[in-house]
Amino acid sequence: MLGLRDSAAQYEALSRDYAKKWVEMAADGDHYRLAFDKPGTWKPEVQPGLGQGSRPESVPPEVARKEVAFYKTKQNKYGLSLDNRETYTKLDWILWSATLAERQEDFDALVDPVFRFLNESRAAFHDRLVSD
Repeated sequence: MLGLRDSAAQYEALSRDYAKKWVEMAADGDHYRLAFDKPGTWKPEVQPGLGQGSRPESVPPEVARKEVAFYKTKQNKYGLSLDNRETYTKLDWILWSATLAERQEDFDALVDPVFRFLNESRAAFHDRLVSD
């Protein structure tokens, strides 16, 4: 840790404080907002500090559980929409979002539409899918 234990502890405390504030400010009933000032907005993987499917210790596990449950309600035929504004999606976002799932059945629920797309489509495999 290069001898910077005091700095590491300071930044860890700051991270926990910011995560707590984010959870409070972004709360929007059954999910967390994409934009703090816009109720009803959402986007997969909006948890603070999440690096493509990971949940830092500063973010409570119930945040990921709530988001995964919400994402399952936003599925289209070929997957989870990119956000509340569009129906298209991206493969990487679906997979990153699915990695937040603690239960296999939740993971499968988010990933299965990708298999449907690959099985039903003649499109080249790429990271942007049309979901409706």
